[in-house]
Order: sequence, then C-alpha cells, then structure tokens
Amino acid sequence: MEPYILSQGVVLINKLAYGLRIPGFQRYLFQWRQPEPEEILLLKDPLTGELTIKRCIRRTPLGVFVQGDNHTFSVDSRLYGSISMEQVWGKVILSIPGRGK
Repeated sequence: MEPYILSQGVVLINKLAYGLRIPGFQRYLFQWRQPEPEEILLLKDPLTGELTIKRCIRRTPLGVFVQGDNHTFSVDSRLYGSISMEQVWGKVILSIPGRGK
C-alpha cells in the first residue's frame, strides 16, 4: 500500500469528527461516532505519547485497531493492540503532498 501522507506534507485534521473534548482533558465530553475502517486518524501513540497518524483497520467494543501504511517499519496495533477512543484526536480530511527533499 502506498503511504497516504508523504514526507513533509501538510494535513488538515477534523478534531470534531468523533466527538467534543474539553481543552486540556483527554476524555470526550460528548462522543457521536467511532472511526470506520480505512479512515486516517490522528492519535496519541500509546508507547511514546506523541501524536501520530495511522489508518483504522478495525474497531471493536473496546477500541480501535490501527496500522501504518508502511507495514514493514510501522509501530502500530500489531505491537500494542487496540487503542481507546480517548487516544484518538481526530480524522485526517485532507493531505497536501510536500515538495520532498
């Protein structure tokens, strides 16, 4: 699979796609939907705590399974299992490719 977001690209995130958060808190105040398979998500990596972008591949009652488009080198749900909705920060709605190096 070709990466959806190329190096040095710009992305537009819809932070209200799945619910409303109170600024500074991790929990949703209101949640109106969950990610669908194949949606591209902005999430907080459970291992590093950094924001990262991954593709939703499956959802369960307990969380969402995500996978990077670069399967060989990606650290994702194959390593850390499902992630909770509190770790999902938004949905990528637009990707503008960078000029490269």
